[in-house]
Amino acid sequence: MPRGGGWPWLAGFGGLGHARHRAPIRRWRTWLALICLVGLGIRLFYLFHWLHPVPVQGDPYYYHEAANLFADGRGWPDPYELRLSGHYVADAQYPPLTSVLLAIPSLFGFTSFLSHQIFSCLLGVGAIVLVALAGRRVAGPATGLVAADLAAVYPGMWLNDPLVMSETTGILTCAWLILAACRFRDRRGRLDAAVLGLALAAVMLARAELALLAFVLVVPLIGLARGLAWRRRLGLLALATLTSVLAVVPWTIYNLTRFSEPEYLSTGLGTTLAVTHCPATYYGEHLGWWSFDCVLALPPAPSERSERDV
Repeated sequence: MPRGGGWPWLAGFGGLGHARHRAPIRRWRTWLALICLVGLGIRLFYLFHWLHPVPVQGDPYYYHEAANLFADGRGWPDPYELRLSGHYVADAQYPPLTSVLLAIPSLFGFTSFLSHQIFSCLLGVGAIVLVALAGRRVAGPATGLVAADLAAVYPGMWLNDPLVMSETTGILTCAWLILAACRFRDRRGRLDAAVLGLALAAVMLARAELALLAFVLVVPLIGLARGLAWRRRLGLLALATLTSVLAVVPWTIYNLTRFSEPEYLSTGLGTTLAVTHCPATYYGEHLGWWSFDCVLALPPAPSERSERDV
């Protein structure tokens, strides 16, 4: 082959080969776009045909109002307390990511609950894309499209999107974490470890209990990486840990400066235990469930949220 670019008459065939290579990618993206439209249609149909209008209460009210308060620069109070008594009480009942994402449309003036419902459905579509990318990386393009199909139509994936629940961001961030884990398994570079740590932080900021994935996924994945020296593994693990900590620490520092007791991700563990451990949840129709009767049986709790958590 002559120097300087090869045989000129082969240039056309090279362009043709490049076009043939790109054609399957375009088809795959087209199919994924169609699947996402179907998934969005299912979510919006459920929203407008079944839910809307719906009373805004419970956890959806918390995420909705916390998003608007955050967008208004009012920090992170308890929305329930603010509505009932007008008192500004610092709170971290749930990790912030769900409300932070919902604050995006709020910043542009879309502050209604319906606006947040629609935006939450769009986040669900984002999860479809990440699931497709993870499936493609695991077992090829066909698997990615099959995974996207399931994510689009499976009720466990879309039911919470128009309800405005943190399960939406939990699924979205878990899909990203799985994709980042597959990327690290294949490449095992510094950037891959940093992205893995960032995805882990997003998961924790979506739902506090998902912090357990640090121990059941991220640490084993890096620690058991084949073909790497132990010093290399420890360095990558330290990098993933540092990235994750740096992403979470602003929220943690914010909590440590406004509560009397240490709170790192949320003040919700005590409440969760309180509503799930009493005779009403150990016997009868609420077996294994939760009940406010559990809370009513307890002495009056402090108003300061970290003390109430303890």
